[in-house]
Parts: sequence; structure tokens; C-alpha cells
Amino acid sequence: MTHNPLAWIGLAGVGPDDNLCAKQWQARLHGVMVGIALLAVPAYLFETPEASLALHRISAVLDIVIFCAFAAEAFWMARVSSLNFHGREFP
Repeated sequence: MTHNPLAWIGLAGVGPDDNLCAKQWQARLHGVMVGIALLAVPAYLFETPEASLALHRISAVLDIVIFCAFAAEAFWMARVSSLNFHGREFP
């Protein structure tokens, strides 16, 4: 078991003993996912009670985009990774 607290909550990235493909995809997607995560700022700001209906709708769309992007990344990284949750390779 790892002692990295980020690994406990799934934020440590791929392990050092994972395959090259998973490491390359993590490097490719890192900046994109940081950008997607930053979309949460305008989504939060557009949800203020004073905001117009259009801004509320934009906020809802941003929330859906953020969720879909992170879900897609999680599924893709699970597909390209060769390690399971216990650090052992899949057969």
C-alpha cells in the first residue's frame, strides 16, 4: 500500500511502474485537464443569485462539460493503464 495521500483519493496519477502508454497519456492530458478544471471558476461565478438566466444556463453547461471531461479521462486512463487498484498488472 502506498503512503502518498494523493493516491488514497485517486489524484496521484499513474504509478511509476505502469506502462509507457499510460505515462504518455497522463502527460498529454495533464494540461488539458487543468484547463477543464479551471472552468469551474466561471461556472461557480455564473451561479450567483444576481446572474441572469443565460448565465445560469452557461454555468449548467460548464458543469456538464467538466463532469464529462473528467469521466472520459478516468475511463480512458483506466483503459490504457496496465495496473489494477492493488498495483498488480492485469493479465
